[in-house]
Amino acid sequence: RFQAIINIFEDKNKKRLVENVFSLSVLQVANFILPLVTIPYLVRVLGAEKFGLVMFAYAFNQYFAMLIDFGFNLSATRENAKMKIVDYIEMFYNSVLCLGLRRKRPHSSLGYQSFLDFERTENLS
Repeated sequence: RFQAIINIFEDKNKKRLVENVFSLSVLQVANFILPLVTIPYLVRVLGAEKFGLVMFAYAFNQYFAMLIDFGFNLSATRENAKMKIVDYIEMFYNSVLCLGLRRKRPHSSLGYQSFLDFERTENLS
């Protein structure tokens, strides 16, 4: 059993995964514990009235942050994935080594443009 755990840390990718999971877990625990410590302290130092004002301003700010951030995480992830796929295709299909120089292979059905250039001119993203 312990050998299986040791084998996880020998593989570079699995070790990185375990480190990332551990780091995110520590951050999540900190996100739960820090407010439990700081909010009572702020209420005691600021008083109930000023603390209420600060929380009202925070809530007002969060509404605008939510409107601005609405859907950005999903669209940014999608665009990043598209570009990674395009880069992958460019690397294997459109790149030709010619005398040590990289050049893009034009395609006749794309008007003798590379895949990436055609996508940019036609706004297919």
